[in-house]
Amino acid sequence: MTVYKPRISARRVLVDIRAGLSDRELMSKYRLSARGLASLFDKLIAANLLSHRELEERPEHLESTIDLEVAAPRLFDSQELAIFSYRWRFSTGAWIVSAPAFWENLLFFGSSNAVFYALDCETGANPWNFRAGDVIRSSPVVADALVCFGSWDGFVYALRADSGTQEWRFKTRGPIWSSLVRERNTIFFTSSDGVLYALDSLTGAMRWHFRVKGATLLWAQSSPVVHEGFVFIGTPEGFLYALDSSTGEVAWQYKARQPVDCSPAASDGVVYFGSGARTLHALNCSTGAELWSVGTDRAVFASLAVVGGMVSFSSLDGALLAIDRESGREKWRFTIEKGVFTTSVASQGVLYFGCSDHNLYALELETGKSLWSFTTDGAVLSTPRVRMQTIYVGSTDGYLYALPIMLEL
Repeated sequence: MTVYKPRISARRVLVDIRAGLSDRELMSKYRLSARGLASLFDKLIAANLLSHRELEERPEHLESTIDLEVAAPRLFDSQELAIFSYRWRFSTGAWIVSAPAFWENLLFFGSSNAVFYALDCETGANPWNFRAGDVIRSSPVVADALVCFGSWDGFVYALRADSGTQEWRFKTRGPIWSSLVRERNTIFFTSSDGVLYALDSLTGAMRWHFRVKGATLLWAQSSPVVHEGFVFIGTPEGFLYALDSSTGEVAWQYKARQPVDCSPAASDGVVYFGSGARTLHALNCSTGAELWSVGTDRAVFASLAVVGGMVSFSSLDGALLAIDRESGREKWRFTIEKGVFTTSVASQGVLYFGCSDHNLYALELETGKSLWSFTTDGAVLSTPRVRMQTIYVGSTDGYLYALPIMLEL
């Protein structure tokens, strides 16, 4: 098996540039996208290792048909040159918003071309595909060797993870945007028909359903979260509901005054959620009693994540914030010019998240310090997943990327 180094040697790439390698040759050798190559040039210039004149005088660069559109130079806080390559990437030719799920050596995700893919985690090989009737935006879940996902055609599909053979499907009355969540042998999800469904994961039979009150145009934006026997769901009407996960009966409800479009997060008996009222709330899971709330600069839209002793979330002002779980006090914020619509994921002290500015970011979990970023040719709207020292993430450039975790920062 070929092993790829997680960082590109500045000395080696300078030798190749000055030896006259073309843009396409550099992209192929270092496994870079066009935007990634532009970022490489930027960082070499910012580190005073390459001059603007050298770049402008490269004949291939002047004649290239690839749009490189060099952005303003930017270095990370460490001031070290950090250009990263991917292990492999797989093209679907269409937007990828669905986040991968895993089973044995395979990963699964859907694309806006209505195709659901199975890939080998190590090589990116594609053993099988399944075509649904419309866009697949929701993130799948694996249950008992079945991989389940929703589509804009209104169906939830359950496929055999090893072969892609359909075992069952369940029809709703609207497109499914929601990610699927599993607890034991039950799968939970919302549909744009305004209903939260609970299905038997083996048969697809409906255990119960709950109609979201006041859903605008029968719309339910939030994906459910399951914790300590409760299913939590936000509504356009401005409520957070806690339902008994076995029966669907309402245990309690909390009024937030504005729509709760983001998916909540729950841990250690506390559920966290944000609203259009520019507020982040922490409630007791069992009773719905408010433990604390904190104001935000803009509405909270993206899903929340509980990472270590913090709650990580973004608001529409382009900032990613880390809030202390116990007190609600802000620990740090990372400001970005574009919006963040993915859930953050933490691994080995590093926080990963995607951004509409085309980047996957890695921050130091405790401080919010920027460690590195990886640039794609599209918005990163897919929540990254970490498995066995590899980060898997999709982009609207149509690629699913497998990136090595950077162990030497």
